[in-house]
Amino acid sequence: MVRMMNGTSNEESRPEHTIIGVFLIVCALVALVGNGIIVAMFAKYRQLRNPSNLLIATLALVDIGMAALCFPVSAWASIVGAWTFGDRGCRYYGFISMFCGISVIGILTLMAIDRYVVISRRSVAANLTMKHYGGALMLAFSNAAFWAIMPNLGWSSYAIEPSLTSCAIDYQTNDMHYITYLVALFIVCFVVPLCVMVFCYWRTHSVMSKREEIQNAITEESAAPINAEWCNQKEVTQMGAVLVFLFLLAWSTEAVVCLWAAFGEPSNIPYPLTLLGPLAAKSSIVLNPLVITMMIGKFRSHMAMMFKMQPDVTPLHVNAQQLRSDSEKEL
Repeated sequence: MVRMMNGTSNEESRPEHTIIGVFLIVCALVALVGNGIIVAMFAKYRQLRNPSNLLIATLALVDIGMAALCFPVSAWASIVGAWTFGDRGCRYYGFISMFCGISVIGILTLMAIDRYVVISRRSVAANLTMKHYGGALMLAFSNAAFWAIMPNLGWSSYAIEPSLTSCAIDYQTNDMHYITYLVALFIVCFVVPLCVMVFCYWRTHSVMSKREEIQNAITEESAAPINAEWCNQKEVTQMGAVLVFLFLLAWSTEAVVCLWAAFGEPSNIPYPLTLLGPLAAKSSIVLNPLVITMMIGKFRSHMAMMFKMQPDVTPLHVNAQQLRSDSEKEL
């Protein structure tokens, strides 16, 4: 029998359920289209198929998985005002949502490391290939799978949330299984990755600032080819930092709820907070493709080409040397 966390009854929440269901359907459609465009561009255009962009495309695939596998389930539960998928459905939903969430953290961490290596350790970056990045992604997915499967094996558990729209870690049963799982998860999948990301982006920003000072001292004519490539690297770095910020913002409410339950009284958690947490977390998969296309010029230009808004030609800022470098990094 699937366990239900303490919360309001179906009748009390029915208007809210309908609004949530419509919101989730809209988010799912926007996320599928937006992230689908990112993946399609990566697959279609050779100029975009480099190791750094592999991380971006993989992030989009994870977001597609969340939108396709979890959003319809949660939307249906919201519309009917009850969880109708039983214990197995709850375990499935909890695993998929947890796997996707931790995978995103892993990918964002790899993106930060990529920026650090590409900007600060260029000799190391020159020897990295798609195989290296693929191996790193497999490690990130393996880590996500471990933490997502543990509640189904007895280390904590999944239960229906008070909103009745989804399943998550059962934070209202704050026994030792839950507390030890949450503390370990918080350290391994949040504190450590966050420290890595902060260090990488701080170090990358420092190096970029110094190099920009050097570039500004060079004549405009000799610096032009460098600035074109440098502009792209700067855009990707800024985009990665924004994605990290948005992810932390989206998941902060859910994190507060879980920590409150672990070290406080779960029954005192306000119902609106339990409702807002999952919705805010889900919104991040809608924002990711918007940030990518808005902040990276190469993706904007290739999206325009894909929809025939400009001729299908190589963007001016992609020179022959850059194309050769991208080709050498491919499998």
